[in-house]
Amino acid sequence: MAASLCLELGNALKEMNKPGEACVYYHRAAELQSQVPIECLLSLGKVASCKIIMCDYDGALAVFTEMQLMAQEKGLQLPGTNAPVGAFVDIIARCEVCRVLLLMLLQPPPQKLLPEHAQTLEKYDWESFDSHSQVNNLPENVFLLLQSVVMACQEKDLESLKVLQVELWPLLTPEQNHLLHLVLQEVVSPSGRGV
Repeated sequence: MAASLCLELGNALKEMNKPGEACVYYHRAAELQSQVPIECLLSLGKVASCKIIMCDYDGALAVFTEMQLMAQEKGLQLPGTNAPVGAFVDIIARCEVCRVLLLMLLQPPPQKLLPEHAQTLEKYDWESFDSHSQVNNLPENVFLLLQSVVMACQEKDLESLKVLQVELWPLLTPEQNHLLHLVLQEVVSPSGRGV
C-alpha cells in the first residue's frame, strides 16, 4: 500500500515536470518493494528514467547496473539453468541497451571505468565476435547493431553512427532512442562528460 502511494506521488511529480522529486518517491517505492523483485525493478526503472530526464547520466548508469544485477540474481529462472524468464528478460535487455548507450555517451576514461562497465563493453568488442551467447537476452540483430555503435563511437565515425541510428530506431524504446541521439550529439560536439 505504501509503495503504491509512493508510485502515485512519483507519477504526479513527474507529470508536473519535477523529475528530481519524483525520483525520491520512486526510489522509496523500490525500497518498500524489495521483497517483490519485479515490482522493485519496475520502480527502479522509473528512477533511471527520471535521472535521464535530469541529465544525471552517471546516476542512470548506476541504477541500470543495479537493476541488471538484481534481475539476474533474483529473477525467475528456467529450472536447472541461470537463464531468466518472462519480464526479467525484458528488464535485463532494457538495462543492457541503456547501459551500453550511456557508456558511449559518457565515454569514461579507462582509469575511471568500473569493472562491471568494462565487462559490459568487452561483450561488444569486435575481437570477441562470438560473444552474443553472453548477451542472449538481446535479439541478435540488436546485439550486432549495438556492437557496431560501440565500434563507431570508438572510431568517432559520425556517418556510420547516423546509419546505425536509422537501423536501430524501430528496435529501441523512445528513451533508448533519446540516448542514442545524445551519443550522436556527443560525437559531433564532445562535452567531456566522462572526464
